[in-house]
Amino acid sequence: MDKKFPISRYVQIICAFIFIIISAQCKLELFNAGDTRSDAFRRTQLLRCLLGQCEIPFASLVWTEANRTPTANAMSEGSFVNDQVGFIVGSDGLILRTADGGLTWNRLVAGDRDHDLNSIAINPHSKVVFIGGGKIDSSSTFFQYSLNSGRQWTNISLGVNGIVSSIKFADSLNALLTLQDQTSDKTYIFSSFDGGFTWRKVSEQNFIVNQLIIFPSGTGYISGYNTTFTIPFLKKTQNFGETWQDVNMVSGSSLGEVSISFVSPNIGYVALVSGGQQTIRKTYNGGESFESLSLPSNLAITSVARVKFQTETQGYFIANTINTLTYNSIFKTIDGGNTWTASYIDARSATSVSGVIFEKNSIEVFAFMNTSLSPKLLYSGDSGSTWSARAKGDGLQFGRIVMPTETIGYTSGGFAAYPKSVYKTIDGGKTWNSVFETSTNLFRDTFATASGVVWAVGQQRTAVYSNDYGANWLVPASFGAINATTEFRGVSFNNSGVGLLAGYQGSVGAIARSTDFGNNWSNVFTINARFLNVRFINETKAIAVSGFTASNTSQYGVYLSNDAGATWTQVPSMSGILLYDIHVLNENTFYVASGASSNLLDLVYRTTDGGTTWTKIFEKTALVSFNTSVAFSDELNGIVSGRAGLWKTSDGGSTWSRELPVSDGTLLGIAFLPSKTRVIGSGSSGTIQYRSWP
Repeated sequence: MDKKFPISRYVQIICAFIFIIISAQCKLELFNAGDTRSDAFRRTQLLRCLLGQCEIPFASLVWTEANRTPTANAMSEGSFVNDQVGFIVGSDGLILRTADGGLTWNRLVAGDRDHDLNSIAINPHSKVVFIGGGKIDSSSTFFQYSLNSGRQWTNISLGVNGIVSSIKFADSLNALLTLQDQTSDKTYIFSSFDGGFTWRKVSEQNFIVNQLIIFPSGTGYISGYNTTFTIPFLKKTQNFGETWQDVNMVSGSSLGEVSISFVSPNIGYVALVSGGQQTIRKTYNGGESFESLSLPSNLAITSVARVKFQTETQGYFIANTINTLTYNSIFKTIDGGNTWTASYIDARSATSVSGVIFEKNSIEVFAFMNTSLSPKLLYSGDSGSTWSARAKGDGLQFGRIVMPTETIGYTSGGFAAYPKSVYKTIDGGKTWNSVFETSTNLFRDTFATASGVVWAVGQQRTAVYSNDYGANWLVPASFGAINATTEFRGVSFNNSGVGLLAGYQGSVGAIARSTDFGNNWSNVFTINARFLNVRFINETKAIAVSGFTASNTSQYGVYLSNDAGATWTQVPSMSGILLYDIHVLNENTFYVASGASSNLLDLVYRTTDGGTTWTKIFEKTALVSFNTSVAFSDELNGIVSGRAGLWKTSDGGSTWSRELPVSDGTLLGIAFLPSKTRVIGSGSSGTIQYRSWP
């Protein structure tokens, strides 16, 4: 006899199903933080989440990118698993993954941001993904693999520290990798015969290997340079790296780096500078002899071109072209290098070549340019004949940021060939658009009020302002005796219309003052160090900080004014400390943070008595020299960004937790919404990021 199904059981099933849907929807919202793809795509992702197949990038739980895709990190190498799934790796632990054939790229959290990632390889049969890199001083190695297209990663130990500079598969079982030890000018060669899961050291080289090529026959090539970049190397193996023989590329090379591309064990191409001339040479016999290929006439000899051939006839190289200034360019050949056509010339001037081309297939090709202005990801759907950018925000470096209301905020920046730009948000920092542009170089600081007043200041004595939320812009009527080459680094106003500008010309720092809402300016105070910021504390009290290129470093430090900036006095206890940033919490409590220096330290100091006495509350060793920014929402909760990473405190600075070892594009400015429910950062390489607070 059939038993009745209890009503309570139906209720349990319905509740469980509702829970699954809600859980999957939550996962989807996390997955799509900052995502602008179609609703259809999102519905598909929801179904995948219901089936337990949804990937959740953990980083989106904390910080969301608002302005830049896909990254400001320098990119090193890319590869595709199949037609849809691909990866790019790069500096500061960068791992970008695409699941839609390269249309969009999302950052994975698998990479350890204390390590640069230099290489990626995918087993041609098993599709296992391998990524490698290390710390810049070769003190620690990063080497991992993923069995499921980047969802989870497993460490591989090589038993020796260094930088994994290249990983290459000859076939499904045989692979080689190179491990740089830059402290000893050596590179270790490792081989694997089980598809990449176990490795053994087979040889070592007394130079830095930066490229590796290996074929199923066991023939392979390595190229590189000594640490002083004076001697180039090209070597060949015929037994999977056990032994290597010198290949005589060319005599008279004047640069110590080369770029190689081989399409078979015998046919290959070498790019280098020889006798003061850029050259690409081709071998048909495995390096026994080379012939020179013709090149465009407008190449700059600033560094070695990057060469990449897909077949014996079709190939590319990235090089500097020169037309008054130098520009990274991509050239294409379809006849084996006999003739070349420029298929892309970057709009931004660059002094050196740094870029990589990798193909998804014979038709779809990707490239990225790494310059001082930030990387640019490029895509070609016609075998490299034309290129389009797959990134936004490139070329910008934002300075400080201000959020005068819950919805409206501003930041500003620029760089080199890009104009000075002011960006505005009207949705609390989630999206940003340019509202002003002028000439070139950088805006450094931004000031704004809830009533619609906006100022942006920067290089070449640039100061512009708006009284209507950025709709229309004006320039001051007079700068008085302020020199036209002055660089403004800070701007601030009180409620009475008194304005202050901090900046410098050469090594002389100056504070300028206006008493008519910024219409006219004149210098009121100078020192032999560069002023880098200024802020009003209240109607009459102000603070400025200084550093950089002082003839007497004792003039670095904190300066205070008690008469709305008319006169200034240095704080003796802070003399000699190079400072960049200021954050005013209230009339008694404010913070200053360090500027870039050879000490490689991120530092923050706090005062709770209006600037009379100061206490160091943050000190971390940084990887490289960079400015440090600081902001506190109250006496307890604060954030610091520098090249030591992004740090958060909830106890007033007694203890700190590192949110990100290195932020994607270090934040040069940090601001809170007036409600203190969100923090927004802006900074290098066009990054704007936000997260809920605290």
